[in-house]
Amino acid sequence: MGGRKEKISILKNPANREVPALDLTVKNLKSVGKGSGMWSDKVEAGIAYSETDSRVGEIAVAVKHYDGDQTFEKHSAVIARIYKGMKAAGLRVPTTLRFDMQKKLSVMTYLNQDGYVALSDDNHSDLVKFKSLRGIVGFESLLPKLFDHALAAAKAEFLLPTDSYFMLIDPLNKKETDFIIGDFDIVQDKTKREEMKANMPSHPTPELAQDNLSRAKTFLLGFCGTWLIPSVTHEYCLVVMKAYEAAKAKLEGNFDGA
Repeated sequence: MGGRKEKISILKNPANREVPALDLTVKNLKSVGKGSGMWSDKVEAGIAYSETDSRVGEIAVAVKHYDGDQTFEKHSAVIARIYKGMKAAGLRVPTTLRFDMQKKLSVMTYLNQDGYVALSDDNHSDLVKFKSLRGIVGFESLLPKLFDHALAAAKAEFLLPTDSYFMLIDPLNKKETDFIIGDFDIVQDKTKREEMKANMPSHPTPELAQDNLSRAKTFLLGFCGTWLIPSVTHEYCLVVMKAYEAAKAKLEGNFDGA
């Protein structure tokens, strides 16, 4: 299969060094896309396994490099806290997220599995071979779930930026489309917003929920504009707007952040 091999030593929580790191080897590493730009430099995919513990099975992972991040020590701890909180809240996140503090990288369950391709609202992937879609299986039925997820995130005190979303697409159009939160670099929890002194609510409110709905809508419209063929883009965008308005109506007078 080719690709390079790299040994890594990963921690679940960078803020807790008392728990021993897990030593793994990642084989068949190949570039799968660019980093987010603000922190990360590149993203690779490969197969992780343990050379010393046969109980650790092989798993497909995405390795995100933060070579240029001078604040990785702090940044990784924030990502770990946010990921843990989102997972505890039942939000849609990958199964695993770990960190190698020496090599400045994160290791996450690879999203391109089980026949799906994970796509953001722009094309940063080196592996995506198709440039446009003629349709998205199950798109209309997916929208209420995605907007409900945005509201659930607000109730759990998370702000989900547009760049955090990924759509899971079956290129063969046999499986229903799904979505997941796959980038945690700029997701915000209450603590992060307070530290940033961000000009937005620091607790669950209708405004925070509306912000999440608006960002989810922006992701969906951007996704349609990037990946759908021009002749169907407008039709799909209208479906997005209809679902967005329904989600806003559901929100009005019916948001309980408790």
